Amino acid sequence: MPSPKSLFVFPVAEFAASLLVRQEVIPRAQVIADKVADLLPGIAVVVYAVTDPENPSWTPKATAGEIAAAGTLEFDAGTLGSVAQSGSIQVFQGADLQREE
Repeated sequence: MPSPKSLFVFPVAEFAASLLVRQEVIPRAQVIADKVADLLPGIAVVVYAVTDPENPSWTPKATAGEIAAAGTLEFDAGTLGSVAQSGSIQVFQGADLQREE
């Protein structure tokens, strides 16, 4: 049986280098948001980070596409909270989500 292939092909070394040359979180987050938006045309992307492990919350650091991040979100709320609680990759069906999630 053939092994599954990725639908996305892009130069990983170039992407990694573009992250490494940026020393701050926000410029790195913007590189990630832009790459995801390039790979999935027509979507909007928000990259969140947890900035304070003692008092965790999701803080938007970068966007791409037609979206504005609403602000800091509670750590255990919504889809990001589900991912944080499980500690693993999760897939959510678009029909089951509101745009804000």
